[in-house]
Amino acid sequence: MEAKLSSSPAGSKIFALPQANKLRWAKQKPILESIAAKSLKSMFTFVDALTTLYGLSRDYLPPEIAKPTEPLRVGKFLTALPLDKQAEYLDTIFPFIATQALKLESLFPLGTIPFLVRQTEGVVRFSREQVACLVAACFFCLTQYVGQGHNMKDANFSGFYTSPANRVTSLAI
Repeated sequence: MEAKLSSSPAGSKIFALPQANKLRWAKQKPILESIAAKSLKSMFTFVDALTTLYGLSRDYLPPEIAKPTEPLRVGKFLTALPLDKQAEYLDTIFPFIATQALKLESLFPLGTIPFLVRQTEGVVRFSREQVACLVAACFFCLTQYVGQGHNMKDANFSGFYTSPANRVTSLAI
């Protein structure tokens, strides 16, 4: 299926992808590349990388929207996994997700995603590859809401990462 994005009306709400902010992307991309290259050898280094990505996503939000960065509680869950499961996540699952997220620049050259606006006709179409890429970007907290007014949550997994540790019981991917 051909990937098409409709143009966004002036002043409409959009999500900015990381490459829209070159300074931020220059910090995030090498972290994703190290995850994709399987160069993180322990779950502790992965959690550090994830915490850095999460922190970078929060640093660039306007002050009225930003929440204080805190240590990721999901780290307790990930580091408590049996070693064979940790190896599977580090060697297969997380590198695959990072590889999908690294496709942002080629699949979304504009660096933004328009919203469909209530009471306005419009179409936004994504290919399966674009959807996989967006979900991966959300997994690593790379998306950022920009636009006028803010009445919705960020489109990323930050709520999962900051949930109380006792509520994070499964990470089935």
